[in-house]
Amino acid sequence: MNEPDSFFPFHPCSNGLNGKIVLDNIPYLPIAVEVEDFESNIFNRINRPKIRIANDGFVISQVLRRKNDFKHARIERIKIFVKYIDDVNFEGGINPYGVADPASEISKDSYIISQKTQENKSLVEFELTAPYDLENFTVPGRLVLSRYCYWQYRGLGCNYFGRPVCQDNNVNFTHVPTGTFNFQTTENEWNYGKLYYSGDIAYVSTDKDPYRTWHVCKQNHRANENNHPSLDSSPWEKDGCSKTIDACRKRFSNTGITYSGYSGASTGLFTVYNLVPAALNADPANAYLPFGGFPGTDKYQYGASYKNRG
Repeated sequence: MNEPDSFFPFHPCSNGLNGKIVLDNIPYLPIAVEVEDFESNIFNRINRPKIRIANDGFVISQVLRRKNDFKHARIERIKIFVKYIDDVNFEGGINPYGVADPASEISKDSYIISQKTQENKSLVEFELTAPYDLENFTVPGRLVLSRYCYWQYRGLGCNYFGRPVCQDNNVNFTHVPTGTFNFQTTENEWNYGKLYYSGDIAYVSTDKDPYRTWHVCKQNHRANENNHPSLDSSPWEKDGCSKTIDACRKRFSNTGITYSGYSGASTGLFTVYNLVPAALNADPANAYLPFGGFPGTDKYQYGASYKNRG
């Protein structure tokens, strides 16, 4: 979740323990949680457990909108006997069952949140996967396609860090992206409470390559948690790529891009110059597709992702 050092400890209120539990001096808050398929099996199959969390008052939903749906967040499941939890959990600060020993856990299993499978006013459900689950992984892990680009758009290998060009189906934006654009700062980061106008450009941070997804505003509005670009497409259009040579040429070109759409109160054809930022080019004097077509044919050392850019 872009916050590797932060965590949220909780317990599922089992065994009649409905209050806070302290383990190794860390308080675990009680949250209504239901899980399934955590048990191991004899069929040599990797389980994909599910966890359902109560969503009373849409509290969890509000957190998800700020944390990229918890995608790829890590969950640790600790099983331990009551007699080993901290003395402070018991009346008088004395454990009547034994000696507190947080290290005497039965097991500690680690899972990754693969996807959100349900979200409603009652609960939010996630599918988990083991970190070593490599289903459908192939060697070599990279495909080479003649007609389509293999690389993740704006990610490692693509190397495009210019302003938004069009949507992923190669259709122009409704409003020409004429807003200010700066890929090297946080100036364009989407923010709560900000007033956006048609043509403005904003990005949303993610937890994997590409680390920023870009959007173009198509409707004047003030930003709030309900019209976040990743949740509500009515005021936003997402920048995308059709993965073809034509789409690549639109981005890695030293000529202007002609948009058709609205710009302010007028409509028609507009030309916007869209050079690849010089700092990202191997040869700043030339912004062009490498020989062979897609950027992936260029030397791989130019393929550093945004996350590693200064």
